[in-house]
Amino acid sequence: MSHTKTHRCPKCFGRAFSVTAHVAQNWAVDEYGNYIEVIADATDIIHRPNDEDLWSCLNCGHEASGEIFTKTVVPDYHFSICQLNPNGTNYRDLAFSNLKNLERRGLEVCKDNYIHIFSGERSRNDSALDALEKLYTRFNTDIPDGFKGHSLSVSDIVVFQSELLDKTPLTAYFCDSFGWVELPNWGKS
Repeated sequence: MSHTKTHRCPKCFGRAFSVTAHVAQNWAVDEYGNYIEVIADATDIIHRPNDEDLWSCLNCGHEASGEIFTKTVVPDYHFSICQLNPNGTNYRDLAFSNLKNLERRGLEVCKDNYIHIFSGERSRNDSALDALEKLYTRFNTDIPDGFKGHSLSVSDIVVFQSELLDKTPLTAYFCDSFGWVELPNWGKS
């Protein structure tokens, strides 16, 4: 498998950035050397963006040195954690309920009741179930900076998607009382 050095925003996986480059221009000048106009733009590149420069994600605005945005792509898989919207009308009925309890009360898991809480990457070498268990442990014992939700628990959703974000389907899993249940219709609504 080939490895490619690329830049990705660690917050939103964005692939477009604002970063400084220095280029040469040919100017028209007067007899004192004062600028009149550009005759030829970008005739030579003096400084290309590198990992020591400040990079800003054009999608979410996250700023950091280029090395924070640099990764070797294998490629990995992305995950997102979704939790019930605490301001939603059904929050009290749905929060921390397992699938059996929801079914017994005539309720169902609906994407509209959830909000996105956190995104990250997981290794493609793990099976989905291994990755889910690792995420469950991580988001209960070693919660990362920037995570604003409650510890991962029953009724939460973890969504996987490969790096080809626009070409691969979402796979969503419901955190049930004992294990995970795939939600085949999650990305279809």
